Amino acid sequence: MSKFVGVVYDPPHAGFPYLAVLFNEKDMGKAMVAQPVSSIAEGEALIAELAKGLVELAKKDGNA
Repeated sequence: MSKFVGVVYDPPHAGFPYLAVLFNEKDMGKAMVAQPVSSIAEGEALIAELAKGLVELAKKDGNA
């Protein structure tokens, strides 16, 4: 199974949101998911939820 890396980026400019991004470690040049969020905590929670879903999907498909 692929490994994933989640990152929450600070807003690049006043008025912009934080950005939660999930990367596939094998191809770090491409984001799997990018979602604007209102805070670091919200972004971390989103990444944790996505990671949990990916693990459950992998188990269902027999790849875990």
